[in-house]
Amino acid sequence: MGERRGHDADRGRRSAHPGGTATGPGLEAVLAAALREDGVDTEGEQRAMTAFRTARDTGAHRARPRRRDDWRPVPTPSD
Repeated sequence: MGERRGHDADRGRRSAHPGGTATGPGLEAVLAAALREDGVDTEGEQRAMTAFRTARDTGAHRARPRRRDDWRPVPTPSD
């Protein structure tokens, strides 16, 4: 913030690393590992979905949403 206080400070967006770029073999390796499909545990995903559906169907997630989280229109009483 200090650099914005001066009268001749740059009015554009601040950069955490001015002039720096996020490139190189390290970044590419991390991104490639994140995008690799064989790293996906499909069996684990199936177990998670089965557990979610079981909990949902048995009523474990029947809690009402808080009013501030429920954006549906408030029902008006019919006359």
